[in-house]
Amino acid sequence: MSSRRLIFFLAFFLTPFFSFQFVSAASGLVATSTAIAPVLNARFSVPSTCLLSNYLVRATFLSGNTQVSAGGNVTLSGTISNYNGYPVSDLSLVARVIKLPKRLGSSYDTATDTVDRIVPLTGIYINASTTASFSFTYQVPLGLVTGPYQVQLFLNGSDQFAIGGNEYLGQPLATYPLAVTGTQTQTSFFDLSTLKVNSVGSSAQFLSTITVPTATASVDIANTYTIPRNATINWYLYNGNFISPSALVATETDAVSLSPNTNSLISFTYDNFVHAKYLLVGELKDGNKESMFSLRIGRSDVVEPSVRSLYIKNFPLVSGKIEAVAGCITENSSNIVATTTVNLSLVGQDGGPLWSTNISYANIISRSFEIPLTVSSGFLAPLTLVIKATNQSGNPVTSSVVYSCVGNRCSSPSSSISNMTMTYVYIIIGLIIVVFLIVVFVKKKKSPQSQPNIPSI
Repeated sequence: MSSRRLIFFLAFFLTPFFSFQFVSAASGLVATSTAIAPVLNARFSVPSTCLLSNYLVRATFLSGNTQVSAGGNVTLSGTISNYNGYPVSDLSLVARVIKLPKRLGSSYDTATDTVDRIVPLTGIYINASTTASFSFTYQVPLGLVTGPYQVQLFLNGSDQFAIGGNEYLGQPLATYPLAVTGTQTQTSFFDLSTLKVNSVGSSAQFLSTITVPTATASVDIANTYTIPRNATINWYLYNGNFISPSALVATETDAVSLSPNTNSLISFTYDNFVHAKYLLVGELKDGNKESMFSLRIGRSDVVEPSVRSLYIKNFPLVSGKIEAVAGCITENSSNIVATTTVNLSLVGQDGGPLWSTNISYANIISRSFEIPLTVSSGFLAPLTLVIKATNQSGNPVTSSVVYSCVGNRCSSPSSSISNMTMTYVYIIIGLIIVVFLIVVFVKKKKSPQSQPNIPSI
């Protein structure tokens, strides 16, 4: 085969693999990213029903230091891949640090204890079918007991959606082993085997159901110190399944005295459980050590809609082009709901509505939707996509996602480059790269293969 025919053949078949997209993320960083190969069922589709969400995101930790002393720092890095056919926006990277149980004699050795929770990165945006990198430094609490730990990674959307992993179910997106060294051997922690709601045994990973507006959650604090301890207990109650400042409905702070080598019972009571789902977070602060747990409490007799996913199929929006708003709504009960009314709207930077539509569904338990959106020249980012769902319970559920142009991610819709134009640009760039590589190959010049850059978030 002649070199000209070879060049034409490779240019024709390899061009689709040389597409590049701009990705920006936390702190307004902008970088160039390569498109990733789709996986099975990764492209956008709208089933008639949905269970959890339509999101398909994966993450991987890179190899690094797995041993650190108490009070020291460790850098954690990795990549996040968005296999969806649409961008994911308004994301927060959440890391939980879990003490792993050991087969030893003490109560703490055989327990699982959440010792820390941090949100190192916020405002993350990852375009469709792209991979972005992340890196953050974690300072290990000084009071941690020596032993094995695990960093669990979650990706939450707008503090309302489980984009990657599921924090309230304890299903991490990725995990990283961490061995903490030091001299600390004594501690205090929540003994989750004693967790109860209204005197009924409960689990931090399952929903505890009630049928009355008042409930009391109780748990033991185990103290392995040989001396008395004074500690602080912080309680946080959220409406829904996520830790979110906007969903906080009640707080309480208690001072407790912990007797040596024994358990102390504590409790939290709330008398206005009117919604279908709540998340109760308990936080124990004892010197340089923390212990925490989260517990879901739900009203089984209250049927409310739940927004599982919400997104715009393409961003930035192009003036005059018809796009789509999509998502998934479920009910918290298997009971058939007569009618669920949904309002979708786009809100501009000044808070005024730019677009709005209403839809309604009858006799559903779960439903995916895709609504056409015609963009006008007045749609200037940042935009907030808002959904409000109401059924016969009368308690409206509201969720939102922010789409912004941080880091020159997009220009105004009137001057945005269309997808077709960008496709031609990608083809031309791909042809130039392929021709250059073939020429170098024909001339028998050795040249290292360049690797695509992955953006930091």
